[in-house]
Amino acid sequence: MHIDLKGIRQEDILRILGQLDPNTTSVYLTCNDLGLKTAEELVQIFHALPMNLQSLNLGYNDLDRKTADELARILHALPTNLLSLDLGDFLNYKTADALVHVLRALPPNLQSLGLQSNQLHSKTAHELERILSVLPASLKSLNLRFNYLSDKNDEALIALLEVFRGRALTELKLDSSTMKRPVVRTAFDAIIGVRAHNARQKEATLLGVLLSELTPSPSAALPASHPEGFFASAPLSVQAPDNPTPVNSCMLL
Repeated sequence: MHIDLKGIRQEDILRILGQLDPNTTSVYLTCNDLGLKTAEELVQIFHALPMNLQSLNLGYNDLDRKTADELARILHALPTNLLSLDLGDFLNYKTADALVHVLRALPPNLQSLGLQSNQLHSKTAHELERILSVLPASLKSLNLRFNYLSDKNDEALIALLEVFRGRALTELKLDSSTMKRPVVRTAFDAIIGVRAHNARQKEATLLGVLLSELTPSPSAALPASHPEGFFASAPLSVQAPDNPTPVNSCMLL
């Protein structure tokens, strides 16, 4: 659900959010110029979100104009059971220490995180390791596209991948120019790819069990290749097309 809050008074925003169904699980607040709000106003807005919210998109709101302390305070106000969070174009112009401070404030049980378009290429290899190492241990999917990480040498990129060795991550989205480098691709497959394959195998097994339990009697069965209500899962996406800049999501809404 995308909610347009541009030009709306703070009290009306709080009223709109307060009237959402408490069982709402997904909200898109992209391109709402939230960076124009004070930190206190943003805390109020995020406290007004449904407590059962699982997915939130905050990308492209010029929130990078906030200080690290303000961003950390804002993130602390998010629902604690949030599972998916998009922070595209959220952390530009911050030092490595500032990024570590902000990312430590992420919801502890987060499983999917978007950090695309955050100028991470400006950080050294060691700084990137520090930044990524503080991400929640529960994280399974991470989007690092459009950060110009292909500017880094192979050694730096492999060190970045090593941060996730032995962790829960099964999906890491990188630009195709990075994934086409043989040494990097080999390291990716060894560190991320095996767990991704095992995760897909487990999902396929569970889906097979579910389908077998739901299979109707032969006389009423649908063709086996198209069980009603189910669709084949998409393959794991690990790379973006050869596009130097992300599509501006604000122009698509």
